[in-house]
Amino acid sequence: VIIGNIPSFASGAQPFLDSEIADGILEVVPVPSLWRFLGALSMGQSFVKVFLPNLKALELILELDSFEFVQLDGEDISNKVAEKIHIKHATNINVLTL
Repeated sequence: VIIGNIPSFASGAQPFLDSEIADGILEVVPVPSLWRFLGALSMGQSFVKVFLPNLKALELILELDSFEFVQLDGEDISNKVAEKIHIKHATNINVLTL
């Protein structure tokens, strides 16, 4: 599963459809296999719509087995987090201003 609140990630990959950064809603994309994910990203948005469902959530609770791989912003955090992870949108901040 990919969870985010930005329109794109991973060098411009865009698995999130109709995403807004400041709407307070998390984008959730269940990824059944690596091949489906890579195919969707390489084929474009029309393939993403069909093969990677986009869900929206205000908050999520993930219950994990101890052997599952967990990555946060590109960093492996496996075995560093609890078996239950609660994710919710907290606030918006200005990263760059003129």
